[in-house]
Amino acid sequence: MHPVDPPPDGIDASGEGAGEEPAVYLRLYVARSTPNSVRAERNLTTVLASLKHERVLRFLEVIDVFLQPRRAVTEGVIVTPTLIGLCGDKRIVLMGDLADRSQLEGVLAGLSKD
Repeated sequence: MHPVDPPPDGIDASGEGAGEEPAVYLRLYVARSTPNSVRAERNLTTVLASLKHERVLRFLEVIDVFLQPRRAVTEGVIVTPTLIGLCGDKRIVLMGDLADRSQLEGVLAGLSKD
């Protein structure tokens, strides 16, 4: 279970036209239950839980490259774990187990700001 879930079908979380900030979409590409992938998911969910007071919505999707290889290829993911963050026209990519908490927090904060 993740502190944030993907947006429900039909929900436009872009914030356009609603006077709201655009939503932050996070995709974590993992390789089954390999140690680095498990650590990356744990580190990411811990940081997201600590940022729950932030105003911006965050949607997290964890994608296993063994189960959905085409998604990884489409996004250009060649290393796992890889975190891709999208917000409006911004895109970030972080690779590795996301153990550097301050780096992860900074990147997520920068992604959600104009």
